[in-house]
Amino acid sequence: MAFMEGGSRVVMTLADQLDWSIVTGCASDNQLVVLDSYKLKVTTLGRNFSLPLVRAHSVYQRWKKYTSQKKVLIYSGNYTPLAAGNNQRSRNIYYCHTPPRFVFDQYHYFLENVPTLLRPMYRHIIARYRIDYLTAISEMDVVLANSKNVSLRIKQYLNIEANIVYPPCNIDRFFSHSSDNYYLSTARLDPLKRVDRIVRAFIKMPDKKLVVISTGSELKRLQRLADQADNIHFLGEVSDEKLRSLLSRCIATIYVPVDEDFGLSPVESLASGKPVIGVSEGGICETVTDGETGILLKKNPTEWDIVDTISKLTATKAMLMHNACIFAARKFSTTRFVDEIKQYIA
Repeated sequence: MAFMEGGSRVVMTLADQLDWSIVTGCASDNQLVVLDSYKLKVTTLGRNFSLPLVRAHSVYQRWKKYTSQKKVLIYSGNYTPLAAGNNQRSRNIYYCHTPPRFVFDQYHYFLENVPTLLRPMYRHIIARYRIDYLTAISEMDVVLANSKNVSLRIKQYLNIEANIVYPPCNIDRFFSHSSDNYYLSTARLDPLKRVDRIVRAFIKMPDKKLVVISTGSELKRLQRLADQADNIHFLGEVSDEKLRSLLSRCIATIYVPVDEDFGLSPVESLASGKPVIGVSEGGICETVTDGETGILLKKNPTEWDIVDTISKLTATKAMLMHNACIFAARKFSTTRFVDEIKQYIA
C-alpha cells in the first residue's frame, strides 16, 4: 500500500479533511505504516489473512457485526455497507466506487479464476453476500457514485438513482518537468488492466522506452514476457513522492483497463501536465478528452492500436497538450470533493 490505489486515497482524504477516524476490516503491517505516516486515526477490526477467500469471508463477517455511536458514517468499499443495519441511528452515506463486480457484471470472470474444488464454496459465499449487500444498500440514507459510469451500474444492478461526486485528486502536489523520453504505466498488474498489451506494444518498439510501476498477480508473467526487451523497466510499488516525480518527467501515461469504474491515475497524469493514452471504456471517458488531453483508443484495443497511437503522441505533441491537461485536472480537486461531500453530511 506504499502505492495507494484510488479507493484508499478517497478514504484518506475524507479522514484528513473532515478530521474523522478510519475503520478498516483488515490491514497489513505495510498498510498501517502508510496510514500512520499520514497521522490518521485508524482502527483495524482484525488481522489480514493470506488466502483470498478466507480473507474476504472474515472481513465480510466483521462488518456484519460492526456498530458505531457516530452520528454520521461514510461507507467506502464492498464490505463496509454490511454494517449499516447495525447503525440505523446514524446518517449512513455510501460512497460507491462500483457495485461489487465479482457479484454482478464480472461474476463469471472471477468464478473462472477460483480453483475448481473451491467453486461451490465461492458460489455459496457470493449468493449469501449478494443478499446481505442488497439489504444493506436499501438502508442507506444517501448513495453516491464516483462517476457517471458507476451511477449507471448502480441503476442497473441496485435500481437506485445515485448522485455523482467525483473522487479527489490533490492536484497541487503534482508538478511538471520536461520529459525524460519515456512512457509510463501506473495500472495495477492484473488481467483486467491489460498491461500485457502495453508491454507487447513496446516489445515491438525497441526505440521507445516504457516504465511500469505498481505490482499485482501479473508481475512475474509480464517480467518474463519483457525479459529480452531492454526498453521496458519494472519498478514495482513506489512512494507517492516517486510517483509524482515519474509522472512529471514522462512523455505521457498509458492506461487501458477493462471498463474502469473511474480511474484516478489518468487524473494524476493530467495534474502533472501529461496527456493520457486511454481507452473509450468506462470512467476514463469522463476524465480524458480525445485529442485535447490525450488519445482514446477504441474499445478492447490491440497492442497494434497502442503502437500506432504511440507513434502519434510524440514528446512534442504531448507538450502541446500540457496546459489543457492542467486545466482539466482542476475539475477533480480535493476542495471541490470535500465541499460536495459536506453537503450530503449536512
